[in-house]
Amino acid sequence: MPHKANDLRRLGTFIKWTTNEPAVLAPLHDAIVRLVEEVGISGLVEIANCVKMTEQVLGHLGIDWRDAIKDAIQKGIIPPVPDDVLRHIKRFGVI
Repeated sequence: MPHKANDLRRLGTFIKWTTNEPAVLAPLHDAIVRLVEEVGISGLVEIANCVKMTEQVLGHLGIDWRDAIKDAIQKGIIPPVPDDVLRHIKRFGVI
């Protein structure tokens, strides 16, 4: 997304990526578009809220949320955001 994605921010959420390389961002963008098609913007906001809550709780325990997701995947729990996208997410934000 553009650095100043005002429309997306106004709708309630944003994603900060670990990269700014167009060749990497293009498929990440496509994956998020597909996710929004499936769950809507409000669904994306809910996912961001869950990540934020999980990050806060796990942070108190010294556990990174990405490690918790990897553990959940190993236990058969499939997150709504594909792992190949999650690993590039620096931060989910909720406005």
